[in-house]
Amino acid sequence: MPVASNLGTDSDVPESSGDVVYTRLFLQDNIIINSEQVARDLLEHRSQNYSDRPEIATNELFGVDYNTALMPYGDRWRLQRKFIQQSFRQDVATNFRSMQVAKAHELLLNLLEDPSDFPKHLEMHSGSIIMSSVYSYEAPRRDDPMIERIRMALEVMMQELRPEVAAVFSAFPYLLRLPSWLPGMRLKRVAPLARKLGFDNLEIPFAYTEGGLAAGSVSSCMVVDNLLNIDENDSDSAWQKKSLKESAATVYGGEHI
Repeated sequence: MPVASNLGTDSDVPESSGDVVYTRLFLQDNIIINSEQVARDLLEHRSQNYSDRPEIATNELFGVDYNTALMPYGDRWRLQRKFIQQSFRQDVATNFRSMQVAKAHELLLNLLEDPSDFPKHLEMHSGSIIMSSVYSYEAPRRDDPMIERIRMALEVMMQELRPEVAAVFSAFPYLLRLPSWLPGMRLKRVAPLARKLGFDNLEIPFAYTEGGLAAGSVSSCMVVDNLLNIDENDSDSAWQKKSLKESAATVYGGEHI
């Protein structure tokens, strides 16, 4: 699968018209990598050179600039990546197995009871697994309000923040100053709803787990395990907690993309 990256014209980039293709769109330089081997050589083995991300003007407009996958390389990105890696590395993946089996049983029950609504059952299944592993949130088998709210936010963002739309506004950011009532500015009309949904999805699940940790009603998960490792007396504790909150929301969003 092709991988696009802003690699510029660094001498590390192999010269191959098939594996690596250069394009320029809306004043933005792009390198399209069409080879798994080249992608690994550049983006994995030389990740320190190529881990940065381009600034996309619409991310802040929609309130998703906290997302680890969209964030420029830096201390904030490294801390979020650390939280994600530690929580889902290979040697701890087996800790989620019993939960996954239980969720699989719930999925089978839903399919047996109402096979015609299988897309919604599958969506609920994947959402409940990630909510449990990230927030220790046990969703009911059907129609969970928290998962539905998160799904709605992701749907709005994926529908509106299409690559071709983001490319235009990133190349000509002054367009974002135009009033929302103008034709073609639907993005600005939808943005307040997207920001509200995004804020809720960032704060509400995290607050649920924080409250459950204080009450002793939640079990091991990404947020719980990392909260326990944050020293409240550390001067950076607030920053660490904020980064954990953002990386947790990123994990849930990534599961739906």
